[in-house]
Amino acid sequence: MPDFSSAEAAELVVELLPGQWRVMATNRQYWLQRRRLAPTVDFTLIRKTPSALLGIFGWRVGKRLRHSRVRFRMDADGTLVSAGRIGGRLRRTMAGASDDGAIVVLLVESAATLRRRRESPSEGIEVLLRVGELSEDLRASVARSATDFGLNAEEFASMAWADDRGQF
Repeated sequence: MPDFSSAEAAELVVELLPGQWRVMATNRQYWLQRRRLAPTVDFTLIRKTPSALLGIFGWRVGKRLRHSRVRFRMDADGTLVSAGRIGGRLRRTMAGASDDGAIVVLLVESAATLRRRRESPSEGIEVLLRVGELSEDLRASVARSATDFGLNAEEFASMAWADDRGQF
């Protein structure tokens, strides 16, 4: 598993994150609301130095597809900071990733949560699976290596897992 606590964290994020992903597990209410189905995100590197990414978040509402574009700047530690419409100002920190880069775990924090400095500052967790990868053993894979993915038992237990259609 890559080490996201190292000085090279930002380089690892820039290397791993660009591409198309499906949100396959989360405890974020934003995705768990029944009106947002089959969430996806497409990250594109738009500037190398200082690093900036564009995230296009997509979901289905009934038969219609919706999306929101969010621009991220990257802090030196690899944290992505947004000022987008999805939840206001959010910080996404890569907690872990599989060796092959097919699974990524992001901790999501809101600016309001960060100001309160609660004991557990994460607003939520998103487990992303790269588009084109098989999801059949995803939950078991993450469970076996939960601490390597930056998750404790309580965080793992709090997440809802999507079915093959991406619905929670």
